[in-house]
Amino acid sequence: MAEAGPRSWLPVLALVALGLTAGKKDGLDDVFAPFADVSTAQGRFVQTKNLAAFKKVQKQKGYFKSGSDGRVLYVVTEPVKSVFAVKDGKVLVRYPDLDWEEITDLEASPTLGAVVKSILAVLGTTSADAVRKAYKAKIKKEGKDGWTLILKPRDETVAKAIDRIVMRVHTDARVSRVEIHEKSGDSTYIEFDDVTLNEPIEDPLFDF
Repeated sequence: MAEAGPRSWLPVLALVALGLTAGKKDGLDDVFAPFADVSTAQGRFVQTKNLAAFKKVQKQKGYFKSGSDGRVLYVVTEPVKSVFAVKDGKVLVRYPDLDWEEITDLEASPTLGAVVKSILAVLGTTSADAVRKAYKAKIKKEGKDGWTLILKPRDETVAKAIDRIVMRVHTDARVSRVEIHEKSGDSTYIEFDDVTLNEPIEDPLFDF
């Protein structure tokens, strides 16, 4: 059976985690200023995971939806379908081909809650304050097109699994690429395309 623990949801951190203050002269306000007018984001992704222990590469494709109201949907459509959804303080994980699903209340699971907070902090509907609270950030300007962010988790639970997240953020409030580098040596690279903002994100998968 597919793993259902927090590690199985780490790739969702692309979209997608809170403690020490970092100060506001770190450049994050400039990076995320365009996101202030974003209420929803959705698009497609290609996700490549490098498994260090097995010297193996896994490639997945799918789509995502996220809203400033805290809803998140991350669906892998191939090669094996899986669903990760967040709504109203609850998380749904579903593997349709295995006829298996689990719904978890975040208040009852502090570990999962920390992971989901990390996810929400790096979604397309995020803010400088959300990222600042969740991560220690280094910013590199990439010409006129945007920035590369290197993020180190502040939450101890998340930091045990994640070494750093690298994000490519654009001036039009798009995140085009996310890299997740795990403490185990595994790494995940997610490329986003066909991203649209401020369009309805209703989906039957939110009904749980």
